[in-house]
Amino acid sequence: METESSFVQRLLNLSGLSPAKALCLCLGVGFVLCLPGLGLGLVIDDYMHVAVLERLLPIGGPLDLFDWAPGDPAAIQGRIAQGPYPWTTDPNVKVVFCRPLSSALIALDHALFKHCVPVQHLHSTLWYCLMILACHVLYRRALPGAVALLALLLFTVHESHLFAAVWLANRNALVAAVPALFGLCAHLRWREDGWKPGLPLSLLGYAAGLLGGETALGVLAYLAAYEFFAGPGSKARRLAAFLPGTALVLLYLAAYKTLGYGASGSGFYIDPIGEPWKYLSEAPLRMVALLGALLVRFPADLWAAGSFIRPAAVCSGVAGVALMGMLLKRHWSLVTAPERRLLSWMVPGALLSMLPVAATIPTSRLLLVPSVGVCALVAVTLHAWWQARKSARMPRPHAAVCWFLVVVHLFVPLAVWPGATAAF
Repeated sequence: METESSFVQRLLNLSGLSPAKALCLCLGVGFVLCLPGLGLGLVIDDYMHVAVLERLLPIGGPLDLFDWAPGDPAAIQGRIAQGPYPWTTDPNVKVVFCRPLSSALIALDHALFKHCVPVQHLHSTLWYCLMILACHVLYRRALPGAVALLALLLFTVHESHLFAAVWLANRNALVAAVPALFGLCAHLRWREDGWKPGLPLSLLGYAAGLLGGETALGVLAYLAAYEFFAGPGSKARRLAAFLPGTALVLLYLAAYKTLGYGASGSGFYIDPIGEPWKYLSEAPLRMVALLGALLVRFPADLWAAGSFIRPAAVCSGVAGVALMGMLLKRHWSLVTAPERRLLSWMVPGALLSMLPVAATIPTSRLLLVPSVGVCALVAVTLHAWWQARKSARMPRPHAAVCWFLVVVHLFVPLAVWPGATAAF
């Protein structure tokens, strides 16, 4: 297979780059991918946010911009009478999300820059760069240089991140995920290096993330998986290390329900607490479909096209899991002990992080946090295959699968980012 491009060979053997240069490379790639978004302007919910901030609509406020429908018939009737909702709106519908930090940042943008939207998009781009930095810190703790860089590059170009990076109203996913991920990194340093400030800093990061939005709950799923599957020390010690984060989540959920946040009756969101049976009946298939989007890049957004496409989405998830399992089994001997330890908690963490997002219809923008673990899995798998390929001849079907993964995870996203931004 000597006809393969030297570019791909270098891409899968990047151990020569220092961590700082590797980070700069990925930050540069991420920034370039976000550049078309600087000219995107306002989209869908953005107009509602501007109208609320300019007091043109009686909805929410600067700290509560994601109060779409309070579940109060009297309030809904007022919004029907004064706008923006049509008379057909269900008076009992409830869609209210707790995102005060994200709301405050949107309000700050509007106060400082008014309608200079490119600057606001640049603000979102900086948050995406912070997300890349957080993943860099996370991957570098456990993975060898080449694999860590490959995982970070896979994460950087992941096309599902486009919405959070270029859609102002969806910036809340980054505002929630970034501080929570840095909190997770602080937790790892506390547990593995004995760094005492790690515990309070981790809780601070989780709290800031939860104020940014519900996406932070997905990051806390990685914390649970880490302590359950890979945390150092006895079971009692791991449980004790997990309890502070658990207490914070329980406090958050109690406040969330007490203050009236949540979603129900919209046909788009399911309340896992208020509608547990409906959630349990629909979440598994939704999660499998999301795995198809993560592993083999079947477009998750097609789920909303109708029931006729959903079996294909589910089959793509099953196929993706089968392919990754086959590849890992074949090359498991080349996976190092640190890589195995990382996968032992990041893969379950990625699966657990899908539980919160399975409450809504599958779309690619839900994959920001699950992709953190899946990109590590794909990087370890591809690097092991590349190492094996240099020492033994691969069967053609096996090699074809691996090259398919290289194409859909590294090259296709480079075209999707500008194309999808223009379409959006």
